[in-house]
Amino acid sequence: MREVVRETRKFSPEEKRVQRIQESLETNERAVQAAAAAGVPQAQLQRMEAATAGQIDQIDAVLAVEVANAKTVIRRTTTLDLPGRRVRRDDEDLRDLETLAREHSLDQWQRMSLTRTQSIIANGDKPQIVLHPHVNRLATILPSRRLQPQHELRNLGVIPAWVFEGNYELEYRAPGDAKEVQIVGREPGAGPSTIVVNVAPDLAFAMTGYTIYKDDKVVEEWGASDFRAVSGVFIPFKTRHALSYSRPGEYIAEREVEQVRINEPLPDGDATFAIPKDYRVSDLSQNPKP
Repeated sequence: MREVVRETRKFSPEEKRVQRIQESLETNERAVQAAAAAGVPQAQLQRMEAATAGQIDQIDAVLAVEVANAKTVIRRTTTLDLPGRRVRRDDEDLRDLETLAREHSLDQWQRMSLTRTQSIIANGDKPQIVLHPHVNRLATILPSRRLQPQHELRNLGVIPAWVFEGNYELEYRAPGDAKEVQIVGREPGAGPSTIVVNVAPDLAFAMTGYTIYKDDKVVEEWGASDFRAVSGVFIPFKTRHALSYSRPGEYIAEREVEQVRINEPLPDGDATFAIPKDYRVSDLSQNPKP
């Protein structure tokens, strides 16, 4: 299956992360002051102060990019091979990056960090691959599992497996008109989570949305609409995903499908899920032994 969508994301800069960095800097500054009071040589104090100033510059540079990327617009092409447990996600940044960089006074290094154009390839249990076309055609091999084939099924209206695999006590509800069915999962214990999944029987039991509660507070919402039949499968052409774990509306992603193809051969075959031959490779999947 190959799906092409236009996705708009909005999120807040990571305030907690920034706060921790600022606290670290304050600790360094106090260390410099204590060293001065203890009579540390002036040359060593200057080195300590220079290191602190360098950290501040790095923080300012990272924050400027985060602020510029508070809203992104990308075209995402997802290629999914479920039998082979393979998935590839190609993101194309649709923003005017030159104008954005000028508006935020970004330097050359920051501009390289600004773009969200990249590709991620997941192939079974193998380490994942990230392709960076704008960083001298670099392929990075990572030990993480940021992308999973089953995660992409949500965007097709398929109920995520973790609804049934998690530590939930499930309850099924059907209103009188039976136009929608709810699956309610409650996690036992202190500070439990609750998930409510909405399913439409007249759309071949496609998932139309879900809401996750934590201590009776909504922390995650996903909704789908504009379902259309594609090769006999009802696909949602519009979705909205919102996260509020740290603060309301900390992350919002809206997707609008442009094209979906199911059970068609891939033009590049197995090469779709491989590193292109003209890419440099940086393998970070192997942890060095102590």
